[in-house]
Amino acid sequence: VLAELGAALGEVGPAVADVVAAWRDAGPVAPSAPAPGPTVGATNGAPPPGEGAALTEVRTLSMENMPFLADHRFYRQRDGWDEVSDLFPVVPMTCTLQLFQEVASRLMPGKVPIGLESVRALRWLAVEPPVEVTVTAAVTGPDRVRVAVEGFSRGTVVFADEYPEPPAPDDRPLEGASVWGPTAWDLYHDRWAFHGPQYQGVREIGPLGPTGVQGRIEALAAPGALLDGAGQLVGHWVAMHTEVDRLALPSMIERIRFFGPHPPPGDHFDCTVRVNELTDAFVRADLELVGAGGPGAGRLWCRIDGWQDTRFDTDEVVFPMLRDPDRLTIAEARPGGWFLATEHWDNSASRELMMRRYLNHRERPTYEGLNPKAQRQWLLGRIAAKDAVRRRLWDGGAGPLFPAEITVTNDADGRPVVEGPGCDDLRVSLAHTEWAAAAVVAGPGEPDPGIDLEAEAPRHERFASLVLAEAEDALVPAADGPERDLALTRLWTVKEAAGKAAGVGLEGRPKDLVVEALDGAGARIAGRTVATEVVEVGEGDTARRYVVSWTTT
Repeated sequence: VLAELGAALGEVGPAVADVVAAWRDAGPVAPSAPAPGPTVGATNGAPPPGEGAALTEVRTLSMENMPFLADHRFYRQRDGWDEVSDLFPVVPMTCTLQLFQEVASRLMPGKVPIGLESVRALRWLAVEPPVEVTVTAAVTGPDRVRVAVEGFSRGTVVFADEYPEPPAPDDRPLEGASVWGPTAWDLYHDRWAFHGPQYQGVREIGPLGPTGVQGRIEALAAPGALLDGAGQLVGHWVAMHTEVDRLALPSMIERIRFFGPHPPPGDHFDCTVRVNELTDAFVRADLELVGAGGPGAGRLWCRIDGWQDTRFDTDEVVFPMLRDPDRLTIAEARPGGWFLATEHWDNSASRELMMRRYLNHRERPTYEGLNPKAQRQWLLGRIAAKDAVRRRLWDGGAGPLFPAEITVTNDADGRPVVEGPGCDDLRVSLAHTEWAAAAVVAGPGEPDPGIDLEAEAPRHERFASLVLAEAEDALVPAADGPERDLALTRLWTVKEAAGKAAGVGLEGRPKDLVVEALDGAGARIAGRTVATEVVEVGEGDTARRYVVSWTTT
């Protein structure tokens, strides 16, 4: 919401300027003159040009009609993965810029698009399954057309009779820059960037320092590939110069100016990224693309002011896992043989990024049908279960395994069931609460597992009367206070874990499962040993303590 408010406020100035310019160009209008109304056009025709002209068209975007997006998909999966939606092919923002110019040009015959302004990418435009979008365009001034892919992106295309003469490139050296870090080959093959061959336009990464980075980019045939390569340098700078939130993706551009037509594939450009602002939420930079050979050598082709990338929550656990999801986990392996998953992200956009990394096409509909609070807990439970299963398989000698290869469902009694390579003999128990989830796995010859976790919190006498059997009164301190609260929480989680291991849960009768002994390390219940642990998550004011109990083998 705040990002949208900021974007709207940022457009007020340009919008006012458009209105004033249009009024000046139009000259005085008699009060009785009818105001021009919008004209609706279609893909096979254009409305008359002029102030107030407009068009609307509906397009179906899919992998079939945009096959190049096979190389602009966020999530790598196992080779031969046949469910394309799990790869999340997304239209690049720079491809949308070309769409804007194409549509707007039908309202400005005889003129050339020399730039764009106030470009906003509102959300990802995924094309699998195919999506039907509405594209609108309207003339807002003598040289401007506002275009939108409704609900996804918007911007204004600027026109002129011909391309302007370029100014001299800014040849100031980047302060404190030197050649270091991944090479252009490393950028793609070591998975610093997710792009496939048709969007692997960065050919060299040059000096890089606190104020920016330089590189060489090749124009490729895929729509938007040249400017996408320039944007990759912005994202690369963030990854190299920050320790957390190192993943950055394009979200807005204030102003672009072109000083010639789009170059053919094979042309090379030297790109300079000058970083102006780095905050916890975004990075903002200015870019120049200068011809690196042929007739255009040394000539400025494009200047971009206010390119902005949004930074996603990616700490020292998440960022490596996103690069190597088939070998690393988010959930933490605990000494007792169970796994703890906690949120490493603070906003819904970052949560969606992780959701799509972990959930496959069979699981996402369940997630999407939950309310936001339930989504968070449910997702953490799936992360804990999948990472526990993958770690168990790796310990047994299995090779790389992506989260999407493991599917977690529930049987008729609500017990979790795991499916996937090597999972036939594995059984899993999981538990989730606000901000945390836990899972434990049992293999062949081991008893069925059970696990539970609860936040440490005050437990009122009503809680004790519902949970404690008469024989358990002696297991908890009699006096109210933190020690009694902790003991009651331990008892509750021990009973839950034992009930899950028995395959029946508590069935609403927690007093039926009687704990025989309880100490700081665990308990005896129904002939089984249940271990317990108090885990602290977070630091300072955000720290939370959980009691976790799990059945041992």
